[in-house]
Amino acid sequence: MKEKIKKIIEDIQPYETIDETTDLLAESVMDSVSILLLAQELEAEFDVTIELEEINEQNFKNIETIAKLIESKVS
Repeated sequence: MKEKIKKIIEDIQPYETIDETTDLLAESVMDSVSILLLAQELEAEFDVTIELEEINEQNFKNIETIAKLIESKVS
């Protein structure tokens, strides 16, 4: 799952180098528009619904936190 999430992020931001703990917002890897695009791609890839209030700094901090959000929805 984490590899799929990383691939989606790399597709959105192809010039950024990231790992599982890279802080996507603090390190300016992603901005608000790219986070919304990421949420949309995650919904399609994992067949989940991410509510607007779940799109926040805590859930989209890094690949780890995104994976936890997705896992909570597919379990």
